[in-house]
Amino acid sequence: DVSSLYHEHGFCQAVLRHRRFDAVSQVIILANALWLGVEVDQNHADMLLNAPLEFQVIEHLFAVYFFAEWLLRLCAFRSKSKGLTDVWFALDSLLVFLMVLDNLAISLVVVAMLRSAGDSSTSELAEGSVMFRTLRMMRL
Repeated sequence: DVSSLYHEHGFCQAVLRHRRFDAVSQVIILANALWLGVEVDQNHADMLLNAPLEFQVIEHLFAVYFFAEWLLRLCAFRSKSKGLTDVWFALDSLLVFLMVLDNLAISLVVVAMLRSAGDSSTSELAEGSVMFRTLRMMRL
């Protein structure tokens, strides 16, 4: 049980040990899986930057939730390095990193590259983000 690696006291461990936390997280994961299906079917943009606003907002809301959950778990560990020995936390760390990379970092890099090139088209630069969209589908 990973909770044996948590602090005995404190806000983060209390949230994680609360009986409703797992239920809420499972609902959010299910909602994200369903949303990915909707997004794949209806979002034809080559990258999040070019997607309709509702796709951007919902994707960022999921990213914020998953990052907050990851941060809570990180802070709850007595030893942060031992936290990485938990396979689920290590996997979640990778998935959150990829989600933040896909949602934020790639968009910032593309905007910066377009500004420096003086171009308003993202089609060539967005080809690299297709790989990250595929990785997002593998989260499930």
